[in-house]
Amino acid sequence: MGLSMLNKILSLFVVLVVTNTAYAEEGDIPALKSQGGQFTYLEKDEPAPFEGVLLNYPAMSHFMTLPEYYQEQHRIRLQYQLGLQEEKYKFEITGLNANIDLLKAENASIIEQTDARIEMLEKELNKKTRNDRPWILAAGFAIGTGVTIGIVKALESSP
Repeated sequence: MGLSMLNKILSLFVVLVVTNTAYAEEGDIPALKSQGGQFTYLEKDEPAPFEGVLLNYPAMSHFMTLPEYYQEQHRIRLQYQLGLQEEKYKFEITGLNANIDLLKAENASIIEQTDARIEMLEKELNKKTRNDRPWILAAGFAIGTGVTIGIVKALESSP
């Protein structure tokens, strides 16, 4: 049974019951009294077409707005809980993003240090393995040629 069907039934009930005069003892519900609501129990054979509960307009309006009230209350609680979850996950995401940034910075630092060490080791290697062979060979050849020419000249000039 839908909410609109319930509203139609309650409206019909109010029209039938409220338009007839009822004489009975009044009930006491604090929530209704604070809003000016009243209700009365009717017994069979009292001036009413059937046995039931008679509500005045404020009491009826209170009961008719209860579903909307509870729906709104549920919506507010749901929004609050969803907001809490959203903030919790945003906080976790922020923490994880901070960890990612820290790890990226650490990774960049390690790469920079490794590159600097590789560069230093390559320089050391280049110092130790300089290819001076051509110069040494040329110097040896020049010295050997000079010594040979010197010996030949010395032997030619001696008797």
